[in-house]
Amino acid sequence: MNEIIVTRLSAGSIFKLLFIGMGSCQIAFTLIVLSIMLLNGGPLETPDGEPITYFSSYAALALYLALGILTAPLWAGIAWLIICPCMWLYSKIRPLKIRYVPSE
Repeated sequence: MNEIIVTRLSAGSIFKLLFIGMGSCQIAFTLIVLSIMLLNGGPLETPDGEPITYFSSYAALALYLALGILTAPLWAGIAWLIICPCMWLYSKIRPLKIRYVPSE
């Protein structure tokens, strides 16, 4: 088995991984859960308790999707501020080892 030893991960790589992971989760959540609620006539209401009509429910879905895309960098940045120093400390103690089997 071959092995790759990673002694240092760049901060940009960590942020990209977090952004892709969190962004895809937020988008998937929005599309799956809210679409199921829209198709089944789920309880989409305004803060006043009035039901959202058919056309405006798709507008609400688009708004939630846009908010998910716009807040993904924020949440990735917050997680990055926590994870980046921890990964740096971990790399000082023990380098990251990745084992892989080459394809034939």
